[in-house]
Amino acid sequence: MAFTMHCCANTKTAALLLIGLAPLHGSASPYTAEISQAELALQGQHYLLSAQIHYRLSDRAIEALKNGVPLYWTLLINLKQHRPWLWDKTLLSQTHTYRISYHALLNQYRWVAPQTGQSQSFATLSAAMEQMSNIRNLPIIDSRLIEPLIDSSQSHYAELKINFDGERLPLPLRPIAAIDSQWALSSTWTLWPLTK
Repeated sequence: MAFTMHCCANTKTAALLLIGLAPLHGSASPYTAEISQAELALQGQHYLLSAQIHYRLSDRAIEALKNGVPLYWTLLINLKQHRPWLWDKTLLSQTHTYRISYHALLNQYRWVAPQTGQSQSFATLSAAMEQMSNIRNLPIIDSRLIEPLIDSSQSHYAELKINFDGERLPLPLRPIAAIDSQWALSSTWTLWPLTK
């Protein structure tokens, strides 16, 4: 794993942050996405997210895609303040949606990030998934907005998850996707320390 762990204020925080190095729960599906690297770096006045996500699409998901069903994932990122006696405080919660679709007439796969307006076409599914797998310097927040919320006496961390959006599937597929492990295409949460 490509995480750099920093000294934590207390043992409880250390244990919490180490969760990011392993799944939060066992996964029965071999198709679950996996976050293998994540970093939130301050560049200039913005925190930028870079991450590496590995997607393992099932045969059913690929078949649906080739039959014209677009597949959606939502990247969830939270910045939190650890509190020893209360629930951790969420300082920022943000989502970014990605879509992969297939155009039979053009024989092309299309990757779209609706929030940023970015899109790109690819000749192969693996190339389209590679585009979605590599998140580089995604702006998350202006440091001037988040730093006044940071309590220097507490530890802070970021958490990241990629969530497959089964609710965007066609209506007949939704109940199947809710129980079929071939549609369990989300990751678990990954946590790491947030430093200024």
